[in-house]
Amino acid sequence: LVVWPENHRSEHPAELITPVAGNIEIHRVTSRGLNRGDSSSEGLLQVLNEAQPQLVVIQEFSAFSLAALRFTRRNKIPVVVMTEVGKSNAHFFSMRARLWHALWGRLVNGIIAACPAAMEPLSGKRLPTIAAYHAVDSRLYRPLPKNSGGTVVFAYAGQLIPRKGLDLWIAAAKELKSFGHNFRLRIIGGGGESRLRGVVAAAGIDEHI
Repeated sequence: LVVWPENHRSEHPAELITPVAGNIEIHRVTSRGLNRGDSSSEGLLQVLNEAQPQLVVIQEFSAFSLAALRFTRRNKIPVVVMTEVGKSNAHFFSMRARLWHALWGRLVNGIIAACPAAMEPLSGKRLPTIAAYHAVDSRLYRPLPKNSGGTVVFAYAGQLIPRKGLDLWIAAAKELKSFGHNFRLRIIGGGGESRLRGVVAAAGIDEHI
């Protein structure tokens, strides 16, 4: 059962990020919390009450997810947070975000770490934790030796939207081309292909894509 606020707006195309499977049920509910800073959501609580879940997973600590967190505590249901905030990267986030994670993180029963830093929570509470990183774990996947020869292939898998920084990747590839390096870029994704093709054409590296 997936529940999210119907008034949420994302830069990601809905058809590319909405899960589809025979065993998935999606509910979109109204949430006042997104607009007024109020964590209450009657629609969310109604869906949870009807579903009577055995486990709840929340995505970060938001005004919307706090209603689900309160529901789990009141009904003695285990709750897990998926997060990318931890002690070693806390300086990247605002003081408000750090305080929220330190406070509400003490009420969850486990963590799904979206990046290595999240393995050590700001709450300081020792919790069962599993790694489900958004990106490649650079501790496991390392560059080839410089004398390996052949064509080096760089791969990207994700949304083709401006926030992902693909324009910087293309600019870096243009630099590689200027030095005569033998490489290919493999881009896997959707949501902004025509814009990205324009960036590639402007950089003059079509033959490397």
